[in-house]
Amino acid sequence: MKKIDKSNMFETLSSFYKQFTEAREFVKKIPKMKIDSIVIAGMGGSGISGDILQAYLKREMRIPITVVKNYSLPGFVDKNTLIIVNSYSGNTEEALSVYKEARKIRAKIICVASGGLLERHCKKDRVELIKIPSGIPPRTALGYSFVPMLLMLQKLGLVKNKNSEISETARLLRKMSRELSKKNSISEKLAKSIGKRIPIIYSSEELYPVAYRWSTEFNENSKCLAFSKSLPEQNHNEINAIPTTKENIFVIMIRDKKDNKRIQKRFTFLKSILPRQIPCQEIWTRGNSALARIFSAIYIGSFCSYYLAIRKDIDPSPVKVIEKLKKTLRN
Repeated sequence: MKKIDKSNMFETLSSFYKQFTEAREFVKKIPKMKIDSIVIAGMGGSGISGDILQAYLKREMRIPITVVKNYSLPGFVDKNTLIIVNSYSGNTEEALSVYKEARKIRAKIICVASGGLLERHCKKDRVELIKIPSGIPPRTALGYSFVPMLLMLQKLGLVKNKNSEISETARLLRKMSRELSKKNSISEKLAKSIGKRIPIIYSSEELYPVAYRWSTEFNENSKCLAFSKSLPEQNHNEINAIPTTKENIFVIMIRDKKDNKRIQKRFTFLKSILPRQIPCQEIWTRGNSALARIFSAIYIGSFCSYYLAIRKDIDPSPVKVIEKLKKTLRN
């Protein structure tokens, strides 16, 4: 592992739980403001934190949260909209474009970044910046990107106190870190089972950001194609192709004890129609709170994508094609 993993992503993954306690210190004071909508702008690892926040608070929030993964804002944005610009590097061009547009509209803005151009803009424009630590791949900084946004909404009085859920999540991930770091863990065994197959990850609609996160980590860490879809939507289209498929795929089902009973029946049916040659692994969330259950499943996937990269003799940290694209766009 040490020979292949030149940037020591293993250590970053193993200490991931620390982000949930450290990130609490980043959000000191949030100015009071009246808002009627929220837009989270971010890409990649920063963008998925918005997806998770939106799904996690879906039943609690009384104002809408919209996640933007593009260069421009939706038409409803006005001065009563809070724009959270989330860019780990602070140099993501899509996020910077949204920041500039939000300034023109005079929307309320709070940024989350480790530095870069976004930090410079915030200092010049006197815009609130929550600064997070730099030095790790953006996709591994999910806790740093997510927790400040949650605490931000808590301080604005938009959600109930989440401190106990954050603490539970940190404790659970610390325990899981010891388990998943060991040989023959559930993540390593799953990576071995996947082998050269294409992972397809299914979850309930409520947990779809978890399934999507699994697929993106397979893409970036393992450098392999992976796809995700949610139930019940999958049952209205893709399911029709399952019984006759001859593709070399591996099905992963993200399950949760709080899944709707109808969703549970749909999972059972989906599993029953898988052809014999298609392996299937169910991954159950852990923990009591919704936050802990979400991140427990994400954590298993993070380690699985890491171990799959090692099995393929691939350094999980570099994303050379993405860097090549950025260089092309600069020219």
